[in-house]
Amino acid sequence: MNYRFHPEAESELHEAYDYYEAKREGLGGRFGEAFREALARVLQRPLAWGLLEAPYRLCRLKRFPYGILYEPREEEVIIVAVMHLHRGPGYWKDRVGPQ
Repeated sequence: MNYRFHPEAESELHEAYDYYEAKREGLGGRFGEAFREALARVLQRPLAWGLLEAPYRLCRLKRFPYGILYEPREEEVIIVAVMHLHRGPGYWKDRVGPQ
């Protein structure tokens, strides 16, 4: 299955990587690996993860307070946010059209 990022989601991924790498060398790489593992799980079974708000689902990263917020579609997954789980829960809604 294919995937693509909302531009702001891709920026969030890079910002989180940079934050962890600045905190401790190599920690950004561990964050990146946790992201790739979560993304692989999403792509394998896009409907397996819990609904946050239909049709958007959330897959949490292991060992980091982040999740991949995404919309599963027929042929692809749209990554709407790489969200910090302690951030305001609805901040991403302006990225998507009315449901």
